[in-house]
Amino acid sequence: MDFGTDGRLTELRQSGYRAGRKLAKQSLTARTRKARWGTDLLDALARESVLGIALPAEYGGQGATVLETVFFLEGFGAGSGDMGLSTAIATHGVLCGLPIAVLGSASQRERYLPGMVSGARFGAVARATVDDSAVSPAQIVKVGSGKRLDARYTGVVNAREAKHFLVIADSGREQTACIVDRNSAGLTVRTGHTAASATPPTFLVAELELNNCHVPARAQLGSGDIAGVEVVPLLAALERTCLMAPWLGLLRELSGWAVKLVSDHPALMRSQSARMAVADLRAQTELAAGLLYRAAWQIDAPGRPSRQDSAVAKLFLLEALNAAARTAAELDSCSPRGIPAPGWLDMVLFSARGGDSVLRSVVAGSMLASG
Repeated sequence: MDFGTDGRLTELRQSGYRAGRKLAKQSLTARTRKARWGTDLLDALARESVLGIALPAEYGGQGATVLETVFFLEGFGAGSGDMGLSTAIATHGVLCGLPIAVLGSASQRERYLPGMVSGARFGAVARATVDDSAVSPAQIVKVGSGKRLDARYTGVVNAREAKHFLVIADSGREQTACIVDRNSAGLTVRTGHTAASATPPTFLVAELELNNCHVPARAQLGSGDIAGVEVVPLLAALERTCLMAPWLGLLRELSGWAVKLVSDHPALMRSQSARMAVADLRAQTELAAGLLYRAAWQIDAPGRPSRQDSAVAKLFLLEALNAAARTAAELDSCSPRGIPAPGWLDMVLFSARGGDSVLRSVVAGSMLASG
């Protein structure tokens, strides 16, 4: 299964790269300094079909498969060098948008998807993460055909700009998925409380609180009480593939930078350790790409995607990025000046973000259950 030789997929990656260079690369420094986006960026992303790459064509999107979306986002990450923007886009159009497209009712799709494609309705996902261990379980109370929710979520990407939230409420006994509009009574976005993160820009991250928030039946996603079977596995698979795709693009850029650095300096060309470093970077990039592509392809295939394969793909890519960052730093420190290290090199600090133990647990659990 050689995805790399598929000309259509390669062109999608190049299309994403061009979009990243055109829309985000030049404005990255200014946006970071001002700590804001501006509506012009969202409008440009919508015009270039970036926001709706994975959403159905009938609602204005491009209707890309998950595998095609991974290739596009890989290119966008490489072209833009902006992991925060890439994460925000993937969270909006993939993590928030695809579950609505796949599991939402006809009225939910009509209500949310066209605006998500145009950028008029920016979306976010609120769910407990491995870093939320101190947060109390959600309180879920049935009220007629709807539910009343009390919950708190930290580090919600896109929360400051989002018009609606895909909320996964987990009481410890049941899970429910619903779409909650920003103007809903009982919903509060607290911008003064953000979670430290190396990925999304802090001006997009906020805390979300639901206090006696009534969610009518029409806002519940999928089959209501079985979110743990329908929505949560889909979100996990999409997060481990599409949200990691821009980082694969960054890894490719890092590998290319190392090749150019060593090639352009005779002293490094003669260094066996430098040559081995270049080879290792290339091997890690191609192995990570193969694992990520296969996991994405499985999501598109009939049946339930493998939890093990998507977890393995993310785990390997995280470790490859850590190793690549260390290798690149070593090459940069011992090389003559002339080819500056990528400005995003310091961002590749995944070991500080945690989560690898959770991924290992998923992989081990899947292996032991099947063995």
